[in-house]
Amino acid sequence: MFIVRAVIVRCPNCNANLQVQSTVISATCQYCGTVARIQARTAMFQIPKAPAMPVQSAQMMNADRIAQLQQLAKMPIAVQKASVFLVLLPLILMAVIGGGVYFAVNKARGTFGGLVGNSMMWAGHPPTVMDLDGDGMGDLVGLVRYVHSGDRAHFAAYSGKTGNQLWESEQVGTYSDLTQTQFGGVGGVLYVATKDGKLIARNAKDKGTLKWEISFGEKIDAMCGNGNELSVATADQKWWIVDAAGKKRAGKKLIRLDRDYTNDDAKNHFASVGGEGGDVCIPLGWNHRTPSGVVALQAWRDVANIDGMRIEMLIKRPGGPAIAIGSKQPGTSVPLLARLGAAPVPPPEDPKKRRTHRDEKELLPGAAWKTEVPAVDPLNSRLDAEHVTLSDKAVFALYQISNSKHHLAAFDLASGKRLWDREIAHGSGFVVVGLTFTGDVVALSTWSSLTAYAVSDGSDRYVVGKAN
Repeated sequence: MFIVRAVIVRCPNCNANLQVQSTVISATCQYCGTVARIQARTAMFQIPKAPAMPVQSAQMMNADRIAQLQQLAKMPIAVQKASVFLVLLPLILMAVIGGGVYFAVNKARGTFGGLVGNSMMWAGHPPTVMDLDGDGMGDLVGLVRYVHSGDRAHFAAYSGKTGNQLWESEQVGTYSDLTQTQFGGVGGVLYVATKDGKLIARNAKDKGTLKWEISFGEKIDAMCGNGNELSVATADQKWWIVDAAGKKRAGKKLIRLDRDYTNDDAKNHFASVGGEGGDVCIPLGWNHRTPSGVVALQAWRDVANIDGMRIEMLIKRPGGPAIAIGSKQPGTSVPLLARLGAAPVPPPEDPKKRRTHRDEKELLPGAAWKTEVPAVDPLNSRLDAEHVTLSDKAVFALYQISNSKHHLAAFDLASGKRLWDREIAHGSGFVVVGLTFTGDVVALSTWSSLTAYAVSDGSDRYVVGKAN
């Protein structure tokens, strides 16, 4: 702490400068002879204080004390005026120091650059996968945002192999404008469904440039990428087929396994995905309920019977085997994965005893293998079904331990053997959105970053956006 004492004391009668000592309570003007009391100020911020009272001797008579105080009350008060600059100096220094600390901390966090629009974040949605640079490996296309530059949002594409940016579109709005946006790629075209019922096509191989946009006059409920055709379902339960030129025509209704899983035939449609016929919607976008890049069937009842396992969801790549996601039952809900493919459950021994949905005609096959997902602390771990994805050789799952640590694990698709398991380092505010497989990496989407890990051993490959 320091003391600021740059003050001026003026005579209350003639306004002349008075020569006073810091310890006196009164002073006599050498020009007009006026005797005045001195109003002091605090040492630090020069706040005025009441004029000091005289020291009265213990031997004084009461009449003398009263007379002295009466005489003092008749004196005018000479006010000390402080220098405005010096009064504000401590506040100025505190503001400068505080501002320096603020900008130093925010620069370390990467947001200082964001003040001029250079701090980019991944905008949460899992990416769509398309091979844009012709290297035979799917590239990642999604939304990015610049929080400290008006929270503007852009579409951007990144090499699936290296993480290098391939292109970034013009601003397509603010992030809050796009929270309900669906998007996905078919044949090199990025299709974007907006919340106001528009379908926008962008050339994903040419910097995401706008090709066309059409309106359905109704909100778009789903986009399905079956082959090279785009099927669109609107909220009024109508189905449309849209060609590459933006022309639409009425289309046939497709089975939506995210909505029709209560249908008695849903399991049969799920089992046939990837075969001839294409009656099942292959989701083009991501809808917060099912994993990205796979076909999913929620197990609202026993569509498969795996001993000791409660199934929450079945997932598969079109034409590939089905993977069950669930937990141990009975007992503690330890996260489990299983591959379907064993012999179906036989019918009951007593043909008169009814066992609804448990005979060999009604159930999908049992388990070819079953494994616990957590490598450590299984009794305190949890797994969200939407945080599992597949390649043609492995199953990838992100699980959480005791509501804090996260681990990413890989399992051999053929045998269920654990290939690797690694902890995911992260800070506060870590919110997982989903996993996406492409080529030789599996990408983890969060609210602020897209992080790629090697399929071979789980090692870090690259990060897009601000790491958590």
